[in-house]
Amino acid sequence: MRGYFTAVVAAHLFKRKQPMRLSFGNRQYAGWFGLITIFAVLSGCSGVSKTMKGESKAESESSTTSAAASSASKSTDVEAKAEPPKPKDGPLAMKFVPLPKGTFYLGWDSENKKATKTEIKADFEIAVCTVTQGQGQELMGNNPSYFFRDGKGKDKVKDITDNDLKQFPVEWVSWDDAQKFVSKLNEREKGKGWLYRLPTEAEWGYACRGGATSEEECSFDYYFAKPTNDLSSKEANIGGKPGRTTNVGLFAPNKLGLCDMHSNIFQWCGDLDGPKASGSGASYRVLRGGGWLCCGGNYRAADRLATTPDIRDLNLGCRLARVRVEGK
Repeated sequence: MRGYFTAVVAAHLFKRKQPMRLSFGNRQYAGWFGLITIFAVLSGCSGVSKTMKGESKAESESSTTSAAASSASKSTDVEAKAEPPKPKDGPLAMKFVPLPKGTFYLGWDSENKKATKTEIKADFEIAVCTVTQGQGQELMGNNPSYFFRDGKGKDKVKDITDNDLKQFPVEWVSWDDAQKFVSKLNEREKGKGWLYRLPTEAEWGYACRGGATSEEECSFDYYFAKPTNDLSSKEANIGGKPGRTTNVGLFAPNKLGLCDMHSNIFQWCGDLDGPKASGSGASYRVLRGGGWLCCGGNYRAADRLATTPDIRDLNLGCRLARVRVEGK
């Protein structure tokens, strides 16, 4: 089945003729050659691992450290040190969870077992859920989603009520589209003390790992109430079933209360693909989280993609972050 869904993803990207860079260990593949290479690997055509992974190129300290955990399928009894923060109300009925500045270990996965010590330099808040179709429609006045009443995937949601469909993630969203959404939201919320934006890749990784700061806590692939290296369809919208996105928050959140950090749609981050991005990939933007049409183990906290800011796809959406405006 993994090979089948890989073929579906690759065929869809080829049809759209859009370049994409995928992190695979310490190597990066870009353009059509890279896509062909990654397709061959993911389909099991070589002896290389079938999962995409990679340490983030997000702003971070340069020290690289070996992770403390060694078992690829272990789970942990590490408990939350405190009650999860209470979500705060935001515009468009959004909920935001506050995270303090701090240092954590970014990029660990159960095969690579290495992470980069990374500093989050300021407090921020991140949305509990990805932006929904209802929220996008309310602010922008339209709905670009593939899985919508007028979308190309309308047959897949014909049995979904209008109210429930409003709670599906808005997708077919490029990075450029997300910036327009953010700009309009900031204009609407001007004077209320908040700046809305996409999270940085480091912020997304910190939030995905539940605000973990120790090397031990950051040494897992997936984060729910407890971190683990195992993932099933009971915990996330994975493996191409039910063949579309699902309503946000359907599956269990991580210990901060954040939903869909490991599936449903890939989520745009604000930063470029590396602080020294240059050449043909100079404008590439990072995606995190894993989409419903993804395959294999590509939903891990360390897995990432990067592509041009104008690409749209039925796997791509966004989650917002916000920070206090100075002096407010």
